[in-house]
Amino acid sequence: MKLQAKVDADQLQVTGLANAQLEENIESQQRESYEEAEIRSQSWIQEQIQLLKFQESSCDGLTYITTQLIKGRLELTQEIDQFGSDIHDLEAHLNKKVEASNAQSPIIVDDDRLVEQKEKFQSFNYTLFLRVDIEKECINKNE
Repeated sequence: MKLQAKVDADQLQVTGLANAQLEENIESQQRESYEEAEIRSQSWIQEQIQLLKFQESSCDGLTYITTQLIKGRLELTQEIDQFGSDIHDLEAHLNKKVEASNAQSPIIVDDDRLVEQKEKFQSFNYTLFLRVDIEKECINKNE
């Protein structure tokens, strides 16, 4: 029995040592898992920080471009307004010159005279076309 008790005691001791070793291995693995999780977590945080910095940089760039476009639009609007004003001034100046020219040499229209000139021109035109047609016929006959 003493031998059996000694074997049992040794088995308990071996089992206890095995359990202690197993617990130590489990704790070690848990520490390693925790460390790996912490490293992954820190890596993820660093990636998120980099993404936020990139987004912030993009937003700053877009803000700058937007302000430049607004400034350019304002300048273009001012130039368009100035161009319209210049055109209006030129038109007013031209109208003044036309009025001054009309005041210096008034145009008198004699309707009877215009009718006479029109009739003369029409008869001349008819004669001219008649002559061209006759010349074409002569050329065709000679060929």
